[in-house]
Amino acid sequence: MLVPPAEEDGKTDKLSDFTPPSHVPPPARAEWNRVCADLAARGLLSEITLPLVTSYVLAIWQVALCVRAIKRDGSFIKGKAGEMRVHPAQQLMSKSHELIVRLGSELGLSPTARARAHFKAAPEPQGGADDWSDMDL
Repeated sequence: MLVPPAEEDGKTDKLSDFTPPSHVPPPARAEWNRVCADLAARGLLSEITLPLVTSYVLAIWQVALCVRAIKRDGSFIKGKAGEMRVHPAQQLMSKSHELIVRLGSELGLSPTARARAHFKAAPEPQGGADDWSDMDL
């Protein structure tokens, strides 16, 4: 089920509200759960982020399939006329890698992406006895 219980801000920290879509193959579900758990822990998991997570996970799965095909057939294959050519999975794998990097950045999954201000956790309020305590002076 993709749609979690409605919340005003569209965010939730309850990972149990989300399950992988049916078109995410079983081998990719562990990664889907790992990414969703990471986003939930940072307060970034929402209904809006789920299509990005799904695309990210499917791209990772696609790379795994390409690696398997290239390992089985070799980096070069014979064409129709017998000429050697690059395995077709090479191009698909390259495009999938580009998508992984782009979506990983959008989701804040790399250390560089997490360093950006909008992926940092909000500072805890200091909460003191006077009007100046929240200014961190």
